[in-house]
Amino acid sequence: MNQHQKCIWTGTRDPRVIAITLKTLDNFTAPTEKTFHVLPEYEQNLRRFNEKFVKWGRKFMTLIFGLILLLPVSVIIALIFSVSDSIILYAVGVIISLFGLALVLFPFATPETVTWMGLKKSILAV
Repeated sequence: MNQHQKCIWTGTRDPRVIAITLKTLDNFTAPTEKTFHVLPEYEQNLRRFNEKFVKWGRKFMTLIFGLILLLPVSVIIALIFSVSDSIILYAVGVIISLFGLALVLFPFATPETVTWMGLKKSILAV
């Protein structure tokens, strides 16, 4: 059985994996320091991704939660004010498109997905 650490970037176990400590966000909100295990050739990729995550993680979560709340609220408002079905569908389409755009611009997967697949594959999956 392979007892080597798993690389956070590739999701593979390798004896060359090194440990690095980075300032990051815990659950997209609280600043924290975490130790990550990564292959040396992917250390810069991890550092760049982490910088993007620290800079945009909170804004991403705010946007996603806002869009999730906006969807039913917009439909309820449209129903209350007897807005036509085509306008409701248009609004829902715009909100879902914004949700998709947010995931393309900020491919932040869940920690469980990253642990399972590695960052590189989870970015592609998102």
